[in-house]
Amino acid sequence: MGENDAIFNKIAEALLVDYSSVYYVNAVTNEYRWYSMDSQFKSLKIEPDGDNFFENVIRDSELVVYKEDIELVRNFLAKENLMKGVRGGEMKSIVYRLNVDGKPVYFTMRLIRGIVDNDDYFIIGVLNVNDKVLHEQEKERLEKQNLIYNRIVRSLAQIYESIYYVDIETGEYTVYAAARRETSFDVINNGTDFFADFEEDVRCNIVPEDRDMIGSIINRETLKNTYDSKTLNTSFRALVKGVVIYMNLMVAWAEDRKNVIIGITNVDKQMRKEIEQTQALRNANERAETDGLTKVKNMSAYQKMEKLLQEDIDRKKTDPFAIVVCDINGLKEVNDSLGHKAGDAYICTACNMICKTFTHSPVYRVGGDEFCVVVKGDDFNNKDYLMKSISETMKTNHKRGDVVVASGIAVYDPEKDSCVSDVFERADSFMYENKKELKNFTTRN
Repeated sequence: MGENDAIFNKIAEALLVDYSSVYYVNAVTNEYRWYSMDSQFKSLKIEPDGDNFFENVIRDSELVVYKEDIELVRNFLAKENLMKGVRGGEMKSIVYRLNVDGKPVYFTMRLIRGIVDNDDYFIIGVLNVNDKVLHEQEKERLEKQNLIYNRIVRSLAQIYESIYYVDIETGEYTVYAAARRETSFDVINNGTDFFADFEEDVRCNIVPEDRDMIGSIINRETLKNTYDSKTLNTSFRALVKGVVIYMNLMVAWAEDRKNVIIGITNVDKQMRKEIEQTQALRNANERAETDGLTKVKNMSAYQKMEKLLQEDIDRKKTDPFAIVVCDINGLKEVNDSLGHKAGDAYICTACNMICKTFTHSPVYRVGGDEFCVVVKGDDFNNKDYLMKSISETMKTNHKRGDVVVASGIAVYDPEKDSCVSDVFERADSFMYENKKELKNFTTRN
């Protein structure tokens, strides 16, 4: 071995303290020498020379490079790319994986191009960086996890007023509350008997009507029975400086299945908006089912009621009921002689009379001068008396020249009525008979 070779080998051996392998590649002829550190004796081991580095590296990459990184290595070591993309004195590097004992191990490959006295060559060093890469990956994973955790904490701090972390067996607990800026939680209290302390909080801070409900949920036995449940949610009303505030309570088991997490959320704004919307919808429905003139229920409401009654009939679970059909006498004459304003007043007077008679039953205006009453409960039990009373009143009204209403009643009979309309039609028929009777009464008197 010549002096220059000996010096070169010493330099290569020094480099191999850090590198697993070092390649010297002639950029013109493609010849190469490969140096590696013997893992047993830690001394330089000169591998066989080669005459075509770029051809051999493509061939061997399939044997030693992890399959997902083969294309990366081939592109990096493509001679055409290196000759065009790397100038003398420049360095490029990549990180890739080799198969070591069937497992991917991270390496870095650093390439330097040298052009000295018409010599054009590449020095390629291969370094095992598996520990470093895995450490960086773990560090990045933890940083990402912490970032996600912090985002979750900030989100929870904007949602929950407080969070209880409770040992279900011992009763030991910690209370966390949102910090001022609502970006984290602070520990505000610790205790040794959560259930006793929470019971006192319920007594002092929850409206009386909701205390039993919350107490039935937040106790040791009930919580143990929710072990297989994902979460439990319920709303309640708290007293804050004498003001009722709607709150939500969420219960979930911690991963260790020894502790429960109880979150308290202020949902006052949301709940009041929902209540307002519900009330507005109820009002809209009531308006849609209310007769604009008389303010009793309209035909739409009657049809809805009829559908519900029919469902009861079909299920054979119908409570006793009757239908009263009423028709106003003489409305056309009032409209023709006194005008529709007077006619409207006439209708309202008749409606008031019907409502005062059937005080416990819904009254429906189902036509211009026609009403019906669905008689149930106390009114049903007193139906004979009520019908007699309205009949006597009509006779008196005839004599006085007041509003006269013809009426007829039919009781639901499961033996012969298959639908609500059967009862209505029978009551309507009786109403027309009464109408004739009232006319005959007027003629006689």
